[in-house]
Amino acid sequence: MCGLAIVMVGLTPSGVVSQNAEDQIHASYQKARKAMLEGRYEEAEEAYKAILKLDPSLAEAHANLGIVFYLEFKYPEAAETLRQALKLRSGLSRARLYLGLAQSSLGEYRESIRSLEEALAGGLDAPYRKLAQTHLARDYLALDETEKAIKILKPLLDEFPQDADLLYTLGKAYLRLSARAAEKLGQAGDTARVHQMLAENFVTQGKWTEALDEYHAAVTRDPNLRGVHYPMGLLLLHQGDVEAGRRHLQAAVEADPQNIRAREFLDQLRSGALPKPSIEDALVAPASKTRQPAEAVDPVFAVSSVDPRDVSLSALDKGELLYGRGQYEDATLLFARLNSQSPRNVDALYWLVKSYQALALSAFEGIGRVAPDSARAHQLLAESFEKQERFEQAVEEYRMALSRDPRLPGIHYAIGLSRMKMGQWTEARKEFESELALDPFNAGANFRLG
Repeated sequence: MCGLAIVMVGLTPSGVVSQNAEDQIHASYQKARKAMLEGRYEEAEEAYKAILKLDPSLAEAHANLGIVFYLEFKYPEAAETLRQALKLRSGLSRARLYLGLAQSSLGEYRESIRSLEEALAGGLDAPYRKLAQTHLARDYLALDETEKAIKILKPLLDEFPQDADLLYTLGKAYLRLSARAAEKLGQAGDTARVHQMLAENFVTQGKWTEALDEYHAAVTRDPNLRGVHYPMGLLLLHQGDVEAGRRHLQAAVEADPQNIRAREFLDQLRSGALPKPSIEDALVAPASKTRQPAEAVDPVFAVSSVDPRDVSLSALDKGELLYGRGQYEDATLLFARLNSQSPRNVDALYWLVKSYQALALSAFEGIGRVAPDSARAHQLLAESFEKQERFEQAVEEYRMALSRDPRLPGIHYAIGLSRMKMGQWTEARKEFESELALDPFNAGANFRLG
C-alpha cells in the first residue's frame, strides 16, 4: 500500500515568520509525521493545515497535505492541494506522482498519464517508481490501450517477480485482449471454432451440459475439428454415457497418438467407471503441477515432436506447435500477425484467443506460486466461484481478500453484486455503501445504489 509513501522532507519556514511560529511549525510537522506513519490521517490533515495557516508558502506542507487527502480518498482536494504545491515548487516529483494518482482516481486518465510520466522523468526512488509505473499501466487499461499497459507491466514484473498485484493486473490485461479477439471470432458467424470457443467457456463455468451441446455443434460443422474429441469424451463420461465417451477418447488418441491423458482415461475405463470429480478436474485443470516435460500444457493438445522451426510447416501449424509447447508469447505474436494479414481467418482468431487466455492463466498461476494466501489470490478464487454461480463461496473468498487488504478496490462492490444475485438486497446495499466509503467515485457502486 502507499500509506507510508510520505514526502519525508523537512519544512523550512519562508523566513518571514516569527521564531514562535517557526517552533509551532516544527512541532506540528513532528505531530503530522507521526500521525501519518501510524495511519491516523485525520490528525495529520489537521496538523498540516495548522502549518499552512502559519506559513502558506511551504510547498512541502501542501505536498504532504495533498498526500493525506489522497489516502483519505478525498481526491478533488488532493489534486487541488498538490497542484498548489507544484506551483510553489515544480521539482517535487513525489507531489507530481500523487497528483497523477489522484487524477487517475478522478477518471482523468490522460492528465494522470502526463503527471505520472513527468514524475518518472523527474526521478523517483524504486518504491515510488514502481507505484508510478503500476498506475500508469492501469491508466492505459482504463483507456483501453491494453498493449501499452502490457509493455509497462512485463518489465516491472521482471524487476518485481513476487508482486501479486502486478501479476493480477497483467493477467487481466491479457484477458482483455482475449475478449477482444473472441468478439472478432464471434462476428465470423456460425462456425465450428465459435462453438468450440463457447464450449470451452461453458467448461470453465462448470456448465457441462451446455458445453457438450456446443461441442456437438462444433463437430457437426467440422467433423475433422482438432481438440474436441478429448473434452467431448470426458463430458460424455460425466453424463454417464460410457460407450460414447470411450469412442471419443479413442478418436482423440487416433487423431493425436501423443495425447497421454486420453490414453490414461482409456486405461482407467478398462478397470472400471471413473468418478465424476476426477473427470471435472481433468476438464477444468489446464495445467498439472506434476506434469512431465513432454506432456502438453493444455490437456486438449499434446506436445508434438515436430520442430516449430521446420520451414515446411504452415504458419498456423507452427503457431499450434508453439502453443502446445507452452511458448505462448511466441504463439500470440504469430497468430496476431496472421490475424492482421487475414482478419477473417477463424482458426488464427481462435488460437489467438487461446494464447491470450494462456498468458493470463500463466500470470494468475504466478500468484498461486509467489503469494498463495494474498488478497489477489483470494480475489481470483472468488471470481472463479462467481463464474460457476457459486455466490456464497465467492463472497467468502472476497471476505478473505479484504481481511488481507481492507483497502483493495472493487471488492465490496463485487460482494454486493454477488449478494444481489442471491436476492440479498439489504446486504448488497451495505456493500455498495462500503465501496463508496473507500472510493466515492466508483461508478458501479453509485449506479447499483441508484
